[in-house]
Amino acid sequence: RRLNVKVVDDPENAERKALNIVLSADKATGWVSAYKSLDTDVPVEKERPTGVPLKFIPANTRGDLILRKGIKLKGARQVQRGAAEVLVSVFTRAAGEPGGHGLIFEAYNADTSYTTTLHVGASELLRQVNGREELLSEMQLKDTIEAMLYRLVIKPSAVGGLDLSIDIHLMPNLFDA
Repeated sequence: RRLNVKVVDDPENAERKALNIVLSADKATGWVSAYKSLDTDVPVEKERPTGVPLKFIPANTRGDLILRKGIKLKGARQVQRGAAEVLVSVFTRAAGEPGGHGLIFEAYNADTSYTTTLHVGASELLRQVNGREELLSEMQLKDTIEAMLYRLVIKPSAVGGLDLSIDIHLMPNLFDA
């Protein structure tokens, strides 16, 4: 199924445009009918984007599991309409890489099957721990992450689902020396 939409001049009023919408349902295989219905009359941009993307996103976007636990998140009750607990998993950004280089927080709601992911880079991690690099060492990383979980906030996403963020204003003295 597809919608064919065209903007045409309104035959009743020359100053206005009309919108023609037609729902087409092809009985052929989905990709075959879609391929046959490609409109090759549409002009192609003269300067098409080429080259390397601004940021590389690997196919496997998480590394080694550091921590997994069920927690109550600020804002979770309004999002989930009931239980405020979600399962949070924290991974390194790549397998075999130190957690201080970046972390991936993943929150899963078993009731709705929503999953949301937050990628936190090295500079943001340092900001969260007030520049104390020793807290991001391999020996202290798990304890640091457990403390950072107090700052996680979950919100409804504008497009459905959930948004996950870290609010440094929640417990601002958390990593003071």
